[in-house]
Amino acid sequence: MRLGWYAGASTALAGAVVFSAFQQRANFYSAMVYLSQSNFCLLVLINFTLLIYGTFVFGLSQLCWGTLRTAEVEQLTERAWFAITETCLAMTIFRDELGAWFLVMFTALVTGKQIPASFIPA
Repeated sequence: MRLGWYAGASTALAGAVVFSAFQQRANFYSAMVYLSQSNFCLLVLINFTLLIYGTFVFGLSQLCWGTLRTAEVEQLTERAWFAITETCLAMTIFRDELGAWFLVMFTALVTGKQIPASFIPA
């Protein structure tokens, strides 16, 4: 129930921020510059992006595995923790190149590492 409220509030706030940017700015480019320069707008849009990502991962897990038992959820969580830790250690080599694209690729890598690892028996 709380997740539904969070999703609804995040969606409404993201929509309001984008609508406000287009109301305040004359054209598309200036609205996008405003959205990318405002800290509050970035916070709201990144929060919404994380909500979309979480929904995608949940849907993907439901598609691949269906309903999981508690032990299976625990095993996936443990493997995700190791994958994240391993990748964060590898990120220290590339600390000069950290940016938005790097974080997108990091998220895709961690998500991609979980799918094949879940089909290998422990």
